[in-house]
Amino acid sequence: MNELLELYNHKPIKIYLFKSEYNAQLINVDNKLFIQLTDYVNHGIKRKIDKNFKFAYGKIEDRDITFFGLYRTKIISKGEQYVLTYLLDSFVDGMRIANKDTTKKVKTIDFEFYSIPEFSNMNITKYEKNFTFSFPSYYKTYDFDDYSLLINIGATCGEEDRCRFYAHREILFKFSYKTKVTIDKVILDIAVFRNFLSLTSKRKIGIERIELNQGVILFMNFLYYQDKSYRNESQNIHHRLFLLTLEDLSDNFELVYKKYLSLYDDMFSITEIYYDLKNDEPSKKNVFLNYTQILEEISKKFDSENVKAIRDKHLKNNPKRPENVTLSDRLESIINQVKNIWGFRETTIEKISSRIARGRNYYIHHKDKKDELNYHQLTLYSFFLEDVFIGYIYLQLDIPKKKIKEALDFNIYFPQKKEIIKISK
Repeated sequence: MNELLELYNHKPIKIYLFKSEYNAQLINVDNKLFIQLTDYVNHGIKRKIDKNFKFAYGKIEDRDITFFGLYRTKIISKGEQYVLTYLLDSFVDGMRIANKDTTKKVKTIDFEFYSIPEFSNMNITKYEKNFTFSFPSYYKTYDFDDYSLLINIGATCGEEDRCRFYAHREILFKFSYKTKVTIDKVILDIAVFRNFLSLTSKRKIGIERIELNQGVILFMNFLYYQDKSYRNESQNIHHRLFLLTLEDLSDNFELVYKKYLSLYDDMFSITEIYYDLKNDEPSKKNVFLNYTQILEEISKKFDSENVKAIRDKHLKNNPKRPENVTLSDRLESIINQVKNIWGFRETTIEKISSRIARGRNYYIHHKDKKDELNYHQLTLYSFFLEDVFIGYIYLQLDIPKKKIKEALDFNIYFPQKKEIIKISK
């Protein structure tokens, strides 16, 4: 059980509804927090609560607490009395908010993510000439339209015994808004930044801590995830490194993130699918289908002119083919723009695109059994399509092609050129 869930699990709370007070408790079920009303309620009150219990405030110990996004998941009846359990989307511990959208705005927010020490490749310790060591740090503010983002990188250390010490990287973030904003705005901005970190790391990113103003904690069930990591005595090591670190982006970080923000509205559905893939554990077939969907969506939103040129080229060579743009055309156009990563020839890209499209179409329409992909093909194509997606998005963020190739080459799941060609015959 993670620390936050353990901290709040079985905590008694008071809920204020309809000028009445109800006893309740927070409970942890499958690493998500729920509210369980421990007071029995009658049928009339149950209907009233179900209708209005989307937002509520109360007390936890001596502190105000506000809950958002509640919906009932369980009901236990005892005659005409009921015990109700609700899943919550988020809550603010330490602040009473009478109306989520109009009051209690904030201007600064501090937050941390789980398991992202590799976002920076700066050494945790630096050994000096006199056989002592220091802890390098990084402290820089980046300016954007609505806020400035402070990135503060340092280390915590301690002594394990006489001969050994430990040091762990700490990366802290802070949004400072130009004017006060609603908590909804804060939540969205953190989610957008979280998705950006997922794109630069190929991993799911979990929010460890969000602090509003002075010591007010925002807990979020659906943005919260503790990632797997391996720990030795010197630092936390994740099973996959970041593809692009802060140092890779260097002085261009501000420009890259501004470009990302400018594209985000158009990319929202795409990045949400990608983050869901990282957060869940779908079957190989569903991973493959989702990546083909991502690239098809990208083609429709960002690549309409290029894909028409691909369609026209094939129509010229084969007038009997369909006049509409096909999935194979869309894949070919996107792969062609990142072909430097693998060094594919044009004819090879056509074969790969066609094989992937036929595989996708089989799973959608179930017409031609010979187009079904085996487990090995599903696995390699999924890794390949993810790299195509990542490479294309990096291009849109004006990251140099050489840097993109280096980033993806270094990734341990990078499908090699010969393997992709082999399974596309």
